[in-house]
Amino acid sequence: MKKELTEEKRKELLFKYQWCEVIIQWLKQICDNKDEKESLEDDLRISKDTYEDNDIRGMRSLYNDTNEMCGALRVSEQLELNRILRERFGQDLTTVNNRLGKKADSIIKRSKIRNDEEYYQMKPYVDHLLWTGVAGDEEKARELDKLFYEYEQRVAAKMEKANKRKEE
Repeated sequence: MKKELTEEKRKELLFKYQWCEVIIQWLKQICDNKDEKESLEDDLRISKDTYEDNDIRGMRSLYNDTNEMCGALRVSEQLELNRILRERFGQDLTTVNNRLGKKADSIIKRSKIRNDEEYYQMKPYVDHLLWTGVAGDEEKARELDKLFYEYEQRVAAKMEKANKRKEE
């Protein structure tokens, strides 16, 4: 069922759909493995269905997952993909990671993950931080891990409270 979206969210949905499509198509071109190509075909179908359903949350998740997949690329492949993304969108994976870095900084500054969206955006970012091995990133990853734990505890407490209400 199609959801109604604001104009701003419709633009975000379209941008993220096109972004994912460009990356997944490019990954298909460089992929040699038949099973991986089939998986990428599935990702394209999921992306299209998510877009057609106006599922902004699903598209945000797919966008994050697609960007995370690119972390495993060789440097030369990342450079080529970034060139394609800059030509098409005026930004690249570095821009996305910088935005996530700023978001991570603001989450750490407030010492709290507010919602599922922030939680799921930051999870792959922590992996990125640990993978890159840049000075200071490990400390940032530890801080976020602590905030993940606190968020998970708050969510579990809410669920337990809701279950108790249902039993009454």
